[in-house]
Amino acid sequence: MPCTGWRSRSLVGAFAALVVFVTVAPGTPAAAPPPFGAQQAGHGTLPTTGATAPGSITTVEREEDQVIASIEELRRVLADTARQYKKMKDVDRVEKQRDLLAALARVRTEVTAARELVATR
Repeated sequence: MPCTGWRSRSLVGAFAALVVFVTVAPGTPAAAPPPFGAQQAGHGTLPTTGATAPGSITTVEREEDQVIASIEELRRVLADTARQYKKMKDVDRVEKQRDLLAALARVRTEVTAARELVATR
C-alpha cells in the first residue's frame, strides 16, 4: 500500500534534509580517489631485492658477462633444488637431508671464496 498523506511528505522532507546536510555539511573532506591509472602501494611494484629487482645491469650486459650469467644460473639451480626439496615426502627428506646439507656447505665455501675475489676493501 503506497504511503500518502503527511507521513510520506515528512519522510521525503527528512530524506531531502539529510541529503542537503550530507552534501553541505562542513568537515574533513573525504580523500579523493586516486587518478585513473595511478599506482597503488604494493600493486604492480618491483621487488627491492632478489633476482627480479631492478638493478644497474641491463639484460644485454647480463647476457654478455659470463660471470653474471653463471651467478644467475646458480640462483636458478638453487631455487629449483629448494622447490624439489619442498615437494619431497618427509621420509625422503630425512634420508637426503644430511647429504644435501653437506653439499650446500661445500658450495657455500666455494661461493665465499669467489666472493672474496671481488670484495672491495
